[in-house]
Amino acid sequence: MRTRHGAVIEMDDDERVLYRLYQEHRDGGGGSRDELPYTTAFDQMRDAYNTETGQTLSHHEFWQTLCNLLKAGESNIDSFLGL
Repeated sequence: MRTRHGAVIEMDDDERVLYRLYQEHRDGGGGSRDELPYTTAFDQMRDAYNTETGQTLSHHEFWQTLCNLLKAGESNIDSFLGL
């Protein structure tokens, strides 16, 4: 899949887990992405991500990873994942 800038997105299993967790937050009426790092929902997402993937990302590392994933644009990722 290509983003609007022509970059190719290939999601690995960890990225799919991360995006699924973010999508569940978003679909559940969660706040904006910019407010997310200051919420308990963020900590719950990070804990779930670390548990499901075996990662040990810090608060900052998780935020960076999520932002990098979302830079491609949510609509592009949704269509890539068939959502």
